[in-house]
Amino acid sequence: MAGRLALFEDNWSKISQDIWILNAIKGYKIEFLENSTQQGQPRVGSSSTSDQALLNEEIQKMLTKGAISEIPLKENPLGFYFSLFLVPKKDEGKRPVINLKDLNAYVPPYHFKMEGLHTLRDILKEGDWITKVDLKDAYFTMTIHQSDRQFLLFSTGSQDFQFNCLPFGLSCAPWDYTKTLSQC
Repeated sequence: MAGRLALFEDNWSKISQDIWILNAIKGYKIEFLENSTQQGQPRVGSSSTSDQALLNEEIQKMLTKGAISEIPLKENPLGFYFSLFLVPKKDEGKRPVINLKDLNAYVPPYHFKMEGLHTLRDILKEGDWITKVDLKDAYFTMTIHQSDRQFLLFSTGSQDFQFNCLPFGLSCAPWDYTKTLSQC
């Protein structure tokens, strides 16, 4: 599943001539405002035994999907390490969050209006159908360029990981993903 959009690069070139989109499909490169340097390493969060078990389960799910990969401990000392922790979901359970606040300070803010259900009111006609799609792992379909994965690292204390795909928590992710899909 992870990085799946790149598998259809030929098809994307048929529907878009936009160089930014075609390059993002091959491997998204994070745009930085300036050279980025991390001011120290984040601590590995402490959590309850049940939360730690759930976090390990979520990490395993991301590994299985190919969204992250394990790297040798501190193989990339020049990379950006962030904390991964759990937050409550709206309904029940918890979901993992990566705290990319320090990295986001180096990423330009993109302001745009995402279309929502209110827009449908103006374009739907009698007899039209709509459906709802869960885009829970949608960002994982966009590969992060190999050179930028060093900016998306986290550690559990005993293992280090890198994101291979667009992660949740990156401030430009909604804009990047929406811009890419606008060509569909």
